[in-house]
Amino acid sequence: MTPLMAALQAATNFPPPEPVPEVSYRSAGRVLVIGPATLASDKAGELAGNVPVTVLVTEGDLPEPEAYAVHAGQVISMEGWLGNFDVHWKTVDGAESQGKFDLVLNLGLERYFRMHQPPQGYFAPMNDTQALQDALREIADAVGEFTKPKFYQLNEKICAHSRSNVEGCNRCWDVCSAWAMRSEGDAVRVESHLCVGCGACATVCPTGAMRYNYPSVSYWGGKLKAVLGAYAVAGGKAACVLVHGENVTLQQDQLLQRVIPVSMFHIASVGLDWLLGALALGANQVVILATGNEAPQYLEALRAQMALGEEILQGLGYAGEHFRLIEGQAGLAHLQQMPPARVPSETARFSLFDDKRTTLEFCIDHFARHAPQPADMIALASGAPFGTVEVTGDKCTLCYSCVSVCPASALLDGDGQQQLNFIERNCVQCGLCETACPEDAIRLVPRLLLAPQAKQKRVLHVDQPFHCVRCGKPFGTRSMVIGMVAKLAGHSMFATPEALNRLRMCGDCRVVDMMTTDSHEVRS
Repeated sequence: MTPLMAALQAATNFPPPEPVPEVSYRSAGRVLVIGPATLASDKAGELAGNVPVTVLVTEGDLPEPEAYAVHAGQVISMEGWLGNFDVHWKTVDGAESQGKFDLVLNLGLERYFRMHQPPQGYFAPMNDTQALQDALREIADAVGEFTKPKFYQLNEKICAHSRSNVEGCNRCWDVCSAWAMRSEGDAVRVESHLCVGCGACATVCPTGAMRYNYPSVSYWGGKLKAVLGAYAVAGGKAACVLVHGENVTLQQDQLLQRVIPVSMFHIASVGLDWLLGALALGANQVVILATGNEAPQYLEALRAQMALGEEILQGLGYAGEHFRLIEGQAGLAHLQQMPPARVPSETARFSLFDDKRTTLEFCIDHFARHAPQPADMIALASGAPFGTVEVTGDKCTLCYSCVSVCPASALLDGDGQQQLNFIERNCVQCGLCETACPEDAIRLVPRLLLAPQAKQKRVLHVDQPFHCVRCGKPFGTRSMVIGMVAKLAGHSMFATPEALNRLRMCGDCRVVDMMTTDSHEVRS
């Protein structure tokens, strides 16, 4: 058996993933047909025998009364999904009307949903005859209850989006092609009915708060270990894992014998943990095949993940091209000119984890341990989820605003000492600390620290305690009190030396001083 056949057999024999929770839709088949009078009435007539139909004519004369309701007007707004569309329109006489529908067939050329991936239950053929026929068939059958997987898991505790109304990371909804995410206070909310299961949100999430679950990275770790292990036992060398979508059919004569095709639900779910994990488990390279129909932001995210992976590998002396994104099957011919890259001589024994940062830590430690050119630190491009924090000492007042918003426990208070502590391994460079700092004293520096100090607590800033000028008890820090006095010196409430001096007192002495001064002024 050839190494490639051994790998494919191992993939076929590997058990399927565990079932995931499901999202339900319920549809009575109520369809709104929107478009020019003749076309809309014609297609409504084809559907009327199977599902309840309403027609909204956007141009032309209203058709004669049929077995369905007819309106004339222009759509104002539309939102929802299969079984739950809410449509508002303005009638020809200027009045506003609305209706709820299970499905929408848009026969016009105006786009009512601007996202790359419209919601399920919405069809817009845009003059494509085949797409129109497909839509009519799907609409006729869209009565009943339907389910799809819940593709993700969200751990809000480590989400870096927002803390205390301070905004940090928006990467998940910036990459979402279905506009399935929104901000709700400090939390990210996902509308599961809109989610299309691309997994791009998990790919770009720096903390691992958003986790792809269809299937999980730990499942892929087990499968890759089995496939790559079988390939190596059969004598295979320099395995190139070719990732493609489930709807792609490959011809074996297009591929090299060292190319192992791997089918997954969506290529956008391949993040840095998957890429580095595949190499740690025995792959030499990972190539991702795009069809050209993916949202542009998906491809941008994949390129960014690959570039970050290459920065890390090249920084450790692993020469060559380890990752490539190919757009269209014609690009597969270029694999012939893609020589094997340098990778660790030893395959990792660990499995991949569902916790993203844990997987990355294990993989990076593995690459560092076998590095051709060992390094203690690798400089990374802006936006990398690894790095340090620099504090401008003469600005920092140790107010700990940065500590209160840090989602990854990278920034820590002094535990009774007047200092700011930091654990670099935990930092995801989300920017919450930088935004929250009232003194503009924090700057993010992307890098990958590989020395032992990365996992150790270190002091970023130390200040001296300020002692109450009345009782001598320490309270606050020198920089905080001095800064506060300087800022409030011109305020009317602190116009007298006595009032200003209270800022240099602890809370108890401040109250005593105010009462003593006030009593003296009353007696006088």
